[in-house]
Amino acid sequence: MLPSTTSTTFLKEVPNSPPQAAVTMPRAEAAGTRDTGGGGGGGSGGGGGGGFWGRPRLLVCHDMMGGYLEDRLVQGSANPGFFRLWHWDQIDVFIYFSHHLVTLPPPGWISAAHRNGVRVLGTFITEAWEDGRLRCEALLASPAAARHTADILTSLAAYHGFEGWLVNVENGLRRELVPNLITFVGHLRARMAAVVGPHALVVWYDAVTSDGRLAWQNGLTPLNAPFFDAADALFVNYTWGEAAPAAVAAAAGSRAADVFMGIDVFGRGSYGGGKDNCPVALSAARSEGLSAALFAPGWVYEEFPRDSFEQRQEAFWAGIRAVWGPRPALLQRLPLVTCFNGGAGRAVWLEGRRVSSAPWFNLAAQDVVAATTVLQAETDGPGKGAVIGPSPTGPPQLRVRPTQQVAFCGGCCLALQLSPPEEPEVEG
Repeated sequence: MLPSTTSTTFLKEVPNSPPQAAVTMPRAEAAGTRDTGGGGGGGSGGGGGGGFWGRPRLLVCHDMMGGYLEDRLVQGSANPGFFRLWHWDQIDVFIYFSHHLVTLPPPGWISAAHRNGVRVLGTFITEAWEDGRLRCEALLASPAAARHTADILTSLAAYHGFEGWLVNVENGLRRELVPNLITFVGHLRARMAAVVGPHALVVWYDAVTSDGRLAWQNGLTPLNAPFFDAADALFVNYTWGEAAPAAVAAAAGSRAADVFMGIDVFGRGSYGGGKDNCPVALSAARSEGLSAALFAPGWVYEEFPRDSFEQRQEAFWAGIRAVWGPRPALLQRLPLVTCFNGGAGRAVWLEGRRVSSAPWFNLAAQDVVAATTVLQAETDGPGKGAVIGPSPTGPPQLRVRPTQQVAFCGGCCLALQLSPPEEPEVEG
C-alpha cells in the first residue's frame, strides 16, 4: 500500500531513436537471467519455472517527496548534499517510484546504477483515488488493449535504456477484466525479454487480487499467485507479520528468491518497525531464502537534518550489510578504472588539481563505487590478510570511507583511516 500524489496522461506512442544518456548494463550482471528449469512457485510457473534469480536479492524502491526533484536534471545541480545512493554493491535492483501513471527513471539514476551492475525499473501504477480505476479499466478494456499497453511500456524501457517495470494496480476493477490484466502482465514480460533482453524484469506488486478486489495479501496466496505466475517476481506489501516469510517460502517453492518481501523504511506497519531496525525484517526474509525490497530509503534524507545525511546513510547501510551482505562481485577481471566519484562534490578536481570551486551534484558522474567498510589486519600467522569486521581487542582497524574534501578526478576519493583497537574493559 503506497502513498499517493499525482498521475499523468494516457500512454502514447514512443519515438524510435533512444536518448544519449543511457549507460549499458555491465555484461557480468546482464548475464544473470531467467532460469528456465521446471517446477515451483505460485502456480503455472509463467515467471520462469525454477526461478528468475536463484539466490535472494535486494531491491531498493526509491520513493521520495513525490519524485523528480534535483535528480531529474540531466546536467545535475549545485547541491552536493542531495540524496543519492552509493552502496550499490549491496543492491541488485533499483526502482524509481512515483504516483504518476508511468514513472520513467531519470537518466542519472540509470547511469549510476548500470555502472555499478544494478538493474533499473520504472513504475506503472493505477490507484483507487481520482480516476485511477477508470484509467486502469480503459487500458485493459480488451486483450488487444492490454497487449498494446504492454507494447508501449516495452518501447519506453527500450528507448530510455532501463530493464523493466514495477506493475502496481492499487485499485479494484471489474472481475471480467482480470484475465486482461493477467494478459497484460504476461505480454509485458514476454515483450521485455524479447526487446530489452533476457535480463529484463517485470515485478508485480501485491495489491489487486484475482477476483478484482483491492486487498493486500502481505504474502503469496491463491489470490495473487496468478499475477506472480505471469511476472518475473512478486513485491509483497510491507505490512506482513512474523509468520509470513515461512508461509511465503513454502508457497513459492523453488521460486522463493523471486519473492521480494516489502519493508517500509519509514516503518509504516513493517515487521520490526523499519528505520534503523530494517535488518530485523531483512533477516526474517533471508532466513527463508526470500528476497527483500526496501521501500523509501530516502528516510535518511527526509527525516534528519540535511547536513547529517551522509552519516545517516552510512549508519543505515552498515546495518543492512551486517545481515544481508554484498552481492557477488560485479568485476570479474582487471583492469579496473575508477576515481570513486559518488555523484557529488564540493569542488571539481582533475588529475589531482582543483579546477573549480563550485559545488555540484550529478548522478551520471558516479563511478564504480567502493564499499565502505572496516578492514582488520591479521599478521600473526601464515596466509593472514585483511578481513572484514571490527574487533574490540584485535589488531588495528583500517576504515575505508568516501570523502569530498579532496579528489584526484571529479569530487570524491577514498579516505583510509588507521585506528587502534579499543581497550578492553577491566572488571574489578
